[in-house]
Amino acid sequence: MAFEDFKQKKSIVVVFTGENKGKTSASIGLMCRALG
Repeated sequence: MAFEDFKQKKSIVVVFTGENKGKTSASIGLMCRALG
């Protein structure tokens, strides 16, 4: 991937917080959906 292509890509940062369950599952699910 060329540097010019990298500059054109859009990105998003998602932060899962909280004391209870679900943060890891949500993160892994989001990663799997992003990878396709």
